[in-house]
Amino acid sequence: MKDNSSDLPDWIESLVAMRGKRGRRWITRKLALLNKISATPLTSAKVVRSYHDLLMFLVAFPDDATLHRLAKSELKRIAATIRQARSAGRRLVGSLADTGIAETDVAYVYTLPIARWLSKTFGADVELTWDDESVENTLEELGHIFLPQVEQSSLLTNSMSTRELFELSKGAEEQTVLAWILDRYEINSGSREEFFDLMDLRLQWRLSSKLASRTLNRFPRRKLSFGESRANRAMNFRELLEARVARPKKLTAKEANHLIDVARSTLSVRHRETEAVTYPNAHEVDLFQLQDGIDVAIFGMQPERRLSIDSFFGFIAAKNGVPVAYGGSFVYLHRLDIGLNIFHEYRGGESAYLFTQILRTFVQHYASTQIIIDSAQFGYGRVGGIQSGAFWFYYKMGFRPADSGLVQLAEEEWSKIAAEPGYRSPSATLRRFTASNLVLNLDDKLSEPVPDMADISLAVTRHAAMHYNGDRMAQAEWAERRVRRLLKVSDIRSWPRNERQSFLQLCPLIALVPDLASWSDRQKNALIALMRAKGGPQERRFALMLQRHRKLTRALAALTNYTGLA
Repeated sequence: MKDNSSDLPDWIESLVAMRGKRGRRWITRKLALLNKISATPLTSAKVVRSYHDLLMFLVAFPDDATLHRLAKSELKRIAATIRQARSAGRRLVGSLADTGIAETDVAYVYTLPIARWLSKTFGADVELTWDDESVENTLEELGHIFLPQVEQSSLLTNSMSTRELFELSKGAEEQTVLAWILDRYEINSGSREEFFDLMDLRLQWRLSSKLASRTLNRFPRRKLSFGESRANRAMNFRELLEARVARPKKLTAKEANHLIDVARSTLSVRHRETEAVTYPNAHEVDLFQLQDGIDVAIFGMQPERRLSIDSFFGFIAAKNGVPVAYGGSFVYLHRLDIGLNIFHEYRGGESAYLFTQILRTFVQHYASTQIIIDSAQFGYGRVGGIQSGAFWFYYKMGFRPADSGLVQLAEEEWSKIAAEPGYRSPSATLRRFTASNLVLNLDDKLSEPVPDMADISLAVTRHAAMHYNGDRMAQAEWAERRVRRLLKVSDIRSWPRNERQSFLQLCPLIALVPDLASWSDRQKNALIALMRAKGGPQERRFALMLQRHRKLTRALAALTNYTGLA
């Protein structure tokens, strides 16, 4: 941890040293130290940051109920201390900005969907950051989009500042300028997200509620798990991966939306976003409650934001209700391309076991038999991944480089590690490994290759260039006519809008299947259902249907060699 330095109190260093230690002796020491600290005033921002993150680790990975209870109490004390400091105007609050700790402030440029969510959910706690000059400059230049034409000259007045003008324009005192701008933006700009992003409006968010902080934001309540995870003591990766996962918990609409709020807050306080949490589908929120206090919440995408053939699903993982990691996975046929990021304060807390539980959930939920780890996860373009030797984290689980030449190098390097205690792979060697993704095949009988998505997309591009001189509208009209004629689809006006849209978006690709006319009625009907499912209530249904449609899979594989010639 960054704060484990000599200028911190001895008790911080002691807690850092023993935070992951297990056993009754260590529990006694931790409790004695926490009881002593609970009577110590917290006045230093650096101490508060370090102590807060240690407490978060102890709440997520508690040794016993007493330690868990005391750590929770201390977190509440930290929030109360900061609240009192704010009331007294002390510098402590400003020094803790952007830490995500309760009662502090976060300033960031959010995307339009998250800005809307923040304003709607937290009201007056979220406003434009007026002390950032760029905010006023932007509104001076672009403020006309929020005002009727007859009022736009007021932007040129010298009698009041831009802030004062917008404070006046918003009307009701209880309404923030941000809320007023967002309402006007939706009316006047057609809600163009790209333009909003270019405005670069920095928002300031006061973290004054339980939902709005790293400190208190939690998953739904569940039975707590204490001590080291049972399976972590002697973890067999493949056995655990294959252990049956129970069905996801049934959620009401209110519960699903609350879980979306938890996920959005988890990322937003850390200045992060991921597509599936920014654009979540409230009808596709799956909560898996696993053993040892681990929860995995998977979020599908809104139909209009989904990819064409492959699918993306995001996740937040929690330990004892505390969000500890996030990531996402591209699901495509039997392949699972997954990425994981464990938040810094929880690293070292059973990371391999947590990752295995997340993998296990995804593999079984999407019937995947091949797992891909992108090289960025173990060091490509990231110094931290090289320094930590993250490659070996995955190698020990059975992952191997997709490049056969690197497989041999990895075996030789692993032999050195086993033979020479204390040996560490050179950074240059670890960088060589990042030239290839890692692969783990769960089915030794896997034979059919996965058609490359980039090559499939390129086939559509080549067709448009060769046959329609780049005119995508003309290509789309031809594709719709051909596909509807060959699949015998007479009228799509009665279909739900998203299903109709997904069908039309896939037509330029499906129209390139050369033998489509010879497919059986059963294969054609399955294809129609699949094309509609892409825009259906739950994208998982599409992902599983695509796996089962072998005729389409082979057609897609053939298209990867398409040259654009008739």
